Amino acid sequence: MRCRMLSFSACATGTMDRLAQSLKTEEDWEIETVVKTGSLPERADPRPIQQIMEESFRSSDLIVFFGAAGIAVRSIAPHIRHKSSDPAVLAVDEKGIWCIPLLSGHAGRANELADKVSEILGSTPVITTATDLEGKFAVDLFAVRNGLEVADWTRAKELTAEVLQGKRLRIFSELPKDRFKDLPDEKDVQWTEDPEDGEPDVVISWRSGIGPEKALLLIPPILAVGIGCRKGTSAEQILKGLERFLGECGIDKRSLFCIASIDLKEKEPGLLKTAQTLSVPFYTFPAETLNELEEEMEASGFVRQVTGTDNVCQRSALTAAGPDAELAAAKKIIDGVTYAAAIRRKWN
Repeated sequence: MRCRMLSFSACATGTMDRLAQSLKTEEDWEIETVVKTGSLPERADPRPIQQIMEESFRSSDLIVFFGAAGIAVRSIAPHIRHKSSDPAVLAVDEKGIWCIPLLSGHAGRANELADKVSEILGSTPVITTATDLEGKFAVDLFAVRNGLEVADWTRAKELTAEVLQGKRLRIFSELPKDRFKDLPDEKDVQWTEDPEDGEPDVVISWRSGIGPEKALLLIPPILAVGIGCRKGTSAEQILKGLERFLGECGIDKRSLFCIASIDLKEKEPGLLKTAQTLSVPFYTFPAETLNELEEEMEASGFVRQVTGTDNVCQRSALTAAGPDAELAAAKKIIDGVTYAAAIRRKWN
């Protein structure tokens, strides 16, 4: 969690430092404090507030203002884009009495973070989102907590309004319910085992074209694609084949969390550029590790002779997907490049 804190008085700086010191003892927190008051000249940051905000919106997960809420509102206003990308923003008064989520209450987890900050400072969190106040299911918050990509934020907003009006949403999930955190109350949702049964409102799937058109698609990042190719194969060729592979197998590209191959391809330019284009990591494994898999798969004596393993793409996909991985698509050869896909069991 990358957090930037800003204070606007000496009293506020003391409250900010108290929170920063507490959070620095926890793992995965990167804390930066910024002092914007002339009463502490030795710590005062000379940069204009808008420059600080521009950097913060680009690189921070959480921004905490210590001072008047109006300062925070005016500071962030020019930089607000969309709830799917904006950081969480909190406003805390200089004495730490109140903690107000101002932006990205669900998608950025601002409400949840306000509870955490309040617990440390002894503040009272001021939560204003309707679903939280009424104890209703919020589909966007469920998605964020479970690492699911929301395909249509407008539809998510519409469904939230429908829940607030008393509708019970129907959810179809390609994955078992036990893989999700914070399952919604049964009074708000009904789970269905058939994507065509009663036209579900929400579909959770890694597949493309599933469920009714008006359903909100939530996409889990669970697909590892293994790729095997000759030396010098271009990224353009790999990507073109990948698009075809995903289309033929009915896989939504947004469900990819990595591509993978054998370690002989660790520095293969085409594969490195492919991963960069897709904005996913590229994992490689030695032949010895790939050969530990006991699953039956299409084997190639020539590939074994060259690489030390009989099937690079399928073994790489299953290995990258981790323990208890399931095969989503077996080996396919497209223009000399091999592809396979596997589903990981845990992702959040």
